[in-house]
Formats: sequence, structure tokens, C-alpha cells
Amino acid sequence: MGFKVGNLENRHECRFTMLELLVATVILMLMLTMLFAAATAITASWERLNHEKDHFMAVMAIDRMLDNTLSNIVPLQWRDSENNQVLAFHGEPEQAAFFYRHRLNRIEDGALRNVILLVDNGKLLATYQERPHLDLQRQPGPRADTVVLAEGIERIRIFYADWQENQGIEWVDYWNENGERLEVPLALRIDVFWLNGYQESWLRRTAGNGFDEQLGIWRPRRD
Repeated sequence: MGFKVGNLENRHECRFTMLELLVATVILMLMLTMLFAAATAITASWERLNHEKDHFMAVMAIDRMLDNTLSNIVPLQWRDSENNQVLAFHGEPEQAAFFYRHRLNRIEDGALRNVILLVDNGKLLATYQERPHLDLQRQPGPRADTVVLAEGIERIRIFYADWQENQGIEWVDYWNENGERLEVPLALRIDVFWLNGYQESWLRRTAGNGFDEQLGIWRPRRD
């Protein structure tokens, strides 16, 4: 009888030990689940921060490019093949091409640059060319240098500020499309649409525009 009691006590102790093991296992699983969730959240946050950093760097690259070019646009005019005086500026809703004053690196290169801004295969491109100074509606020549400003771009939308004597500023979709203008727009607004749904807008005044430099108010004195 004593043996049976002892055996029952031993079995009772065995069941109690299994219960402790089960509780410990459950606690361990909860801790592992919490650690995994925390690690997943940290990884997602880190990836989001890296993505935001890359996006910020791309935005800053666009900002620097627009500051360097739009603020230094040169209202350059030349003679076409028919000896007509035309403006070296061509603006469309999704593309702009113009001349701007560039930092002088070498005397033989000069201080003028062609630049064409457009989106191609999801990339925002700025194509620069020193010379020869080609018709800005054509493809760049062999000396052109293309810089990728940003990737993951769906499209861009460009507006051009025109000054109307009786109406003030009017935003138009095209500028100098038919070669009829001899002045650059007062300003450009560029909307950038990203594939991830982001959207940014830039508004930049051009360097100067003669009669229209002060939005049509200022006029030079004529002798």
C-alpha cells in the first residue's frame, strides 16, 4: 500500500512538472512572437526611412537642377535656316528645352549650355550639351551628357507663365511652339508625379525677361 501511495505521489509530481514545462513553452512562444513582431516593425521602419531618404535626395537633386538652370535662363535668339530671328526656347507640357548660363569650367567650352528636361522610361532626365548649339526641338548630339535626376517618375507637367497686358499672368501649356515668341516665360511651374503616388511642385522665376521682368509694371526709359 505504501508503494502505491509513493507511486501516486511520483505520478502527481510528474504531472506538475509537465504543466510547468507547458507554461514555460507558452511564455517562450509569446516572447518570440513579440520579438519577431518588434524586429519586423524595426525592419519596416528602417526600410521606410531609407526610402524617404532616397526620395529626399532625389527631390534635392531636382531642386538644385532647377535652381541652377531656370534661374540662369538666357533669352538667346538666333537665325534659322530661313534667316528668321527665333528664340532658343521650346516648351511643351512634358518637356522643356532652353539655354542657360553655366559656370565656366574651360574657356573653350564657353558659359552657355543647352538643356532638355523630360521623362523617359520612368526616369527624370536632364540632357546637357555644350556645343554645337542645335535646334532644341531635335535630339541631342554626340557631345550630349544625360544625367538621371530621379527614378520612379510617372510623368511631369510643365506650365509657362505669360504676362498679358490686361489680364495679368496666364499659365499656358506651350511656349514658342511655332517659333513666334522672342522672350522667355516669366516663370515655370513643374509638377512631378511619382509612381508611388507622391507629387511635388516647383515654381521658379526665370533670370530676366526685358519688358516683362517686373510682371509688366516696369518699363525701361527710352531716349
